[in-house]
Amino acid sequence: MENRIENKEVKMNNAGVEKKDSNIKTIIIDMGNTQIKVTDGVREEVYPSTYSKETEKFKEKLKYVCINDEYTYFQKGDYSLTYNKVKKDFTSSIAYAIAKITEDIDVLNVNLVLLLPIDQMKNQGELIEALQGKELEYTARINKTMEKLVAINRVVVCPEGMSSWWTCTQGEKKNFTMICDIGGRTTNIIGMKAGEVSILDTFDVGMLNLFERLKNKSGKNYPLADIEHHIENKDITLLKKDKAEFLMEIIDQMNVKRYFLDNFDSVIFTGGGSAFLGEIIKTKLPSNCRLHENPIKSNMLGAMLLGKQILGAN
Repeated sequence: MENRIENKEVKMNNAGVEKKDSNIKTIIIDMGNTQIKVTDGVREEVYPSTYSKETEKFKEKLKYVCINDEYTYFQKGDYSLTYNKVKKDFTSSIAYAIAKITEDIDVLNVNLVLLLPIDQMKNQGELIEALQGKELEYTARINKTMEKLVAINRVVVCPEGMSSWWTCTQGEKKNFTMICDIGGRTTNIIGMKAGEVSILDTFDVGMLNLFERLKNKSGKNYPLADIEHHIENKDITLLKKDKAEFLMEIIDQMNVKRYFLDNFDSVIFTGGGSAFLGEIIKTKLPSNCRLHENPIKSNMLGAMLLGKQILGAN
């Protein structure tokens, strides 16, 4: 069975095992390009999406997963610059995210709710085929070393940006609302008019573009994952003007597509990029624009609501 958004190329596939089991844990994972967000509805974790596959001598002090004798180290290294999320090593990332919030459970049965950019939703079948009905047996180390056996029951894939719509106010859901979800590599644009989809679009621009620009301007060969640190440490100069210009570049792309801010009752900026640009959003944009109250987690929280509705979970 598929949930379709009429006249748009976004489908959320919820095919799979129909058995309901109160022992199945639903886990939502937002695999962002700069941050990974994961929750089981009780516990939440947000951490950098940096990783490394380099050989390490002192594994006992690092965070990792080991699948089929292959180690992937997390929260170190650099970001992946692969645009298509389905082409990344998502299995290791998912295994680590699950371990991150289930340190005290060795064997578990899960439903997964994952997210993809709107323009990559056509690839959701690859995620579902690779994961649904499969078992992951692996070693993980977060604060301690664990042996994990994870049975993946069902997989639901939700569109980024649109998932945040489920966290909007009732008034915003009834009106003509645009969501601008600025992430690490992409910006998702969603227009909703009284609950009906009017705009679904993705721009190939996100905060890593700004970080790359700042890195090149500095003349230093900093890893992109360290740019925020170097900004805070004053090694890289970031002016309000730089933030404003970058935000205006995104808005200019919206204008080219005729997604004019003043055409909407509400424009909600969300995503890690919006959090980074929050001061500009709050002070320089029209009064119908606002920063989401939880921009970093809004997609994850919305996907939790949507995914559990599709799965029939409480």
